[in-house]
Amino acid sequence: MKIKILFIFFLCFSMASAQKVLTLDEMINIILKNNYDIYIARNESDIARLNNSAGNAGMLPDLSFKASASIDNSNILQNHPQAPDTKYPNMTSNSIAASVNLNWTLFDGGKMFISKNKLNELQAIGELNYKNKVLNTVFQAVSIFYDIIRQQQQLKAINEIIVFNQNRTLIAQTAFDAGTRAKTDLLQAKMDLNLAKQNALSQENLIKSQKIELNKLMVLNTDNNFDINDSISDINIPEYRELEEKLLNSNLNLILLKKQLELAKLIKDEIESSRLPFINLSGAYNFSSLNNSDGNLKSNREYGPQLAVGLSIPIYSAGEISRKSEIASIDIKSNEYNLEAAKLELKLQLQNSLSELEFRKQQLIIEQENNLLAKENIDISLERLRLGEATSLEVHLAQDEYAQSTARLINFKYYMKTLETKIKQLIAEL
Repeated sequence: MKIKILFIFFLCFSMASAQKVLTLDEMINIILKNNYDIYIARNESDIARLNNSAGNAGMLPDLSFKASASIDNSNILQNHPQAPDTKYPNMTSNSIAASVNLNWTLFDGGKMFISKNKLNELQAIGELNYKNKVLNTVFQAVSIFYDIIRQQQQLKAINEIIVFNQNRTLIAQTAFDAGTRAKTDLLQAKMDLNLAKQNALSQENLIKSQKIELNKLMVLNTDNNFDINDSISDINIPEYRELEEKLLNSNLNLILLKKQLELAKLIKDEIESSRLPFINLSGAYNFSSLNNSDGNLKSNREYGPQLAVGLSIPIYSAGEISRKSEIASIDIKSNEYNLEAAKLELKLQLQNSLSELEFRKQQLIIEQENNLLAKENIDISLERLRLGEATSLEVHLAQDEYAQSTARLINFKYYMKTLETKIKQLIAEL
């Protein structure tokens, strides 16, 4: 019964202390939820959205209410040339005034509508900047995620070399004790074993550093522990034509450049609108009341509406409108050039990535066969060492060849996954 209780306690403790396995989707969800850079980009996008209003574009009237009240106490002495002087000691006057004022731009050459379109484009640019920040942050995290997998696979390969060197050291120790091998073989085996252990420690430290970087992106404590399954999923990339179409239609940088081009055109239209007349409507409803305790004017009251229409026609501006319009036209051309240059650059990046991916795929096929051969060779060398037929140098070379082949095989898989991730970033499907 005690043994069962101890077993259950050990099992519960092991389950409680087990680290959580972090999947790619879980990591992305945590980043989208926690990352501060993404929050800031979202806030900037929200500001652009809040600024996009008809009132901010100048399309709505301005209505205000004003009121005032005053009390005045004065001693008044009036001298008249043909009448006796008039005195008003302690004369009290009080007045009240109120008005509702309206100011409305009826026509400004269409500038208000252009301004609204500009605000639409700025809101779209803000949203695109937010999506771009999300995409770049996720790309950075995914790259680290797959690099951790690569380093874990490297650690697994190093641990395999450690086991091999432990067996090799045991064989060398047995042979040396039996007097059939020189001590140099034993010393070389032990040095190779220690070197492999050092490599394992360095690899573990590298994995720890990468996990800290990933925790930073997820905005979690840097000492947060998690595991990642050490397997890289298969590559899944569409054909070039499909990718090119998605690139031209979905790449966020291209869409941003298109929006900036539209914004430059609107700025030119806004400048040109300054050539047209400006019509303004102003109106008010006024009320005023004045009461005096003495004097000829005992009280006065005025109230009623007022309405005015103003017209302004630009005649001469010293060539300023033409100068600004010409500069805006040049800016439009620059934006068009930037857009076309970006299309060429992105197509080149896509072609280079696909070419590199195909190259790595061919290397992977060759290295997979080479790795099987190296594994068979190291097994044979260890058996020959056990039989006393292989030299220490032969075993050492076989070990190095297998370690290098395994490292290349792991790196080829990682490079291919990195290229796939880069392509998905280009077409905004990460």
